[in-house]
Amino acid sequence: MFRLDNFRRPVILDGATGTRLQVLGLPAGVCASQWILQNPEAMKTVHGSYIRAGSDAVYAPTFGVTRPELERHGVTTGVRDTVLRLVELARDGAPGLAIGGDMSPTGLPLPPLGETEFDELVEIFTEQAAALEEACVDFFVLETQMALWETRAAFQAVRNVSKKPVLVSFATDTGRSLYGGDMGALLLIMQEMGASAFGINCCGDMAIVEQTLQSLRPLARIPLIAKPNAGKPVTENGRAVYRMEPETLAEAGVRFARAGAAFLGGCCGTDDTHIAALRAAVEGIAPTAPAPEPGEYYACEYGYVRYTDQTKVAEIEITDDLEDDADDARYDGAEMISLTMENEEDAELVLESQTALKLPLCVRFADRDLQTRFLREYAGFPKIL
Repeated sequence: MFRLDNFRRPVILDGATGTRLQVLGLPAGVCASQWILQNPEAMKTVHGSYIRAGSDAVYAPTFGVTRPELERHGVTTGVRDTVLRLVELARDGAPGLAIGGDMSPTGLPLPPLGETEFDELVEIFTEQAAALEEACVDFFVLETQMALWETRAAFQAVRNVSKKPVLVSFATDTGRSLYGGDMGALLLIMQEMGASAFGINCCGDMAIVEQTLQSLRPLARIPLIAKPNAGKPVTENGRAVYRMEPETLAEAGVRFARAGAAFLGGCCGTDDTHIAALRAAVEGIAPTAPAPEPGEYYACEYGYVRYTDQTKVAEIEITDDLEDDADDARYDGAEMISLTMENEEDAELVLESQTALKLPLCVRFADRDLQTRFLREYAGFPKIL
């Protein structure tokens, strides 16, 4: 099994897949997984270059291989068959390296933003995760995550079929997730669920990556990840082009390691030259371990609180006015919201409102079954009263 404690320096992941394949002929708008299977030498070229550059692990090209994505492209080959072939291709192209099963968001929103139910998301991701487990990947990675509810569904799906390590990284260009999630809150929630490592990918601003790692370190009990883009892209001939030199990423990688990142790699625009420079720069550097500050922390997607006897908690009834009442409490200075959940209707109302609730929750439950059902779907880490 892939183990972080086998390394005395940061673990070097791979660089970009999509932008590298574009250079090798991947057209815009096609189903990437099917193009890869039709052009296997291109993927072997990419993975082979990362082996020579010094990567310790590579991601299998299974990003986006879910039933909705394949159906959107009119692909009739099933998820299982596609995943098994792609992982086999990765193993052929990167012999001896750890292979990560790469899982991406589907983009399907939950109510009230959309019509996809949480259990449906879990089912979609379980189909992909089961195929990755059958293919014997060494670890799972939930990367370029955007919304916490979908990340939780994907994580639960992996745990339905496997006990292997799960790395979680969110995309950001501002220091928050693309759906507005607070990175510290997301870390607290995912490490509570059992994530093996947490961090950032798909960010072109090295200062934001470093600042975010520094802010996460006092909260982290698990290793941190930094897998940034090769800077911010510019558009040339209708295509994004990344200009960051390998040496610039390597210099940033040293700062990332000292800020707490134990996993380093590259995302969009990076190639084997970036990974080689990164590997050389951090070869003698032991990653700075997380230094979690003691205390009780509770979080919703948009923020977290360190709970003490002085924490301002507002008691609110679960009614149709829940969202407005929660906003009023927040504007009045509340740091948490206290709710008493008596029945399924209460749970349903809170879950439907969770994207609008900006404060962590304290919750009393009428019974254990209600608590179990609510915690499975709630995108947060509440204090149980």
